[in-house]
Amino acid sequence: TEGQQRIYTTKERGRLKLLLRVRGLGFKLDEVQEIIDIYDAQPDQAGEQIQFIRYRDLIQRRLDQLDEQMQQLADVQTTLQQRLAEVEAAIEDQG
Repeated sequence: TEGQQRIYTTKERGRLKLLLRVRGLGFKLDEVQEIIDIYDAQPDQAGEQIQFIRYRDLIQRRLDQLDEQMQQLADVQTTLQQRLAEVEAAIEDQG
């Protein structure tokens, strides 16, 4: 437009919202692209089923990644709590 302002179509606005939403959920760029590809496709009813399955699989994979990260963080937290207790005990022993 004249004022250097872009006018987006309804579909483009939907894609932008989807992009921001899935990036906020921690999806990687290639996964975001796949989700957008799913969004952009206009399949028949059978194709729509396949798209839902692909999307479900991406979500499940992200949930699995989060579960693994949470377990790793819990392990780090446990280790740090143990080290803190050891340091506090050493301080008390010297005091």
